[in-house]
Amino acid sequence: SDMQAILSYIRTQPPVHNKVPQNEINLLGKVVTAFVLKPTGPAGAIPKNVMPDTTAAYGAYMVNSLGNCSGCHTKRDPMTGAYIGEYLAGGNEFDEKGFKYITPNLTPDSSGRIYNWTFENFKARFRLGKADKNSPMPWNSYKQMTDDELKAIFNYLKSVKPAKTQF
Repeated sequence: SDMQAILSYIRTQPPVHNKVPQNEINLLGKVVTAFVLKPTGPAGAIPKNVMPDTTAAYGAYMVNSLGNCSGCHTKRDPMTGAYIGEYLAGGNEFDEKGFKYITPNLTPDSSGRIYNWTFENFKARFRLGKADKNSPMPWNSYKQMTDDELKAIFNYLKSVKPAKTQF
């Protein structure tokens, strides 16, 4: 139903006519694309309809299906993109305009960013939006989430397997 809503919205938008440049992948890029990067699909059954609520189950849907939080908050091999770290334990390095960022651990371990946070702390951080203009986190998009959506995500993050990190 989420995909249906997205497509319905897109179909209401006026068409835009512009020339999109062709991708130019060099020889190394072609080799990596052909032999190293392996696309992956959903890990389980895709629910046809998800009812929004504040449960950890709905939070799992938000984190894994809509937000793709593990894409940044689970350490990945920089060459292959494969997951090499503990789920949601952070550790990916981003260099944004000369500023180095390491994604934080979102698990409920004591080394995790939100370990001591209450829901009110969590919600306040999202409502703040992008506090650091160089941060790779799309805060301004996520700050529009409802309190119930944030509560579901918070409940889910508090339920995942704790993972200790050193950064």
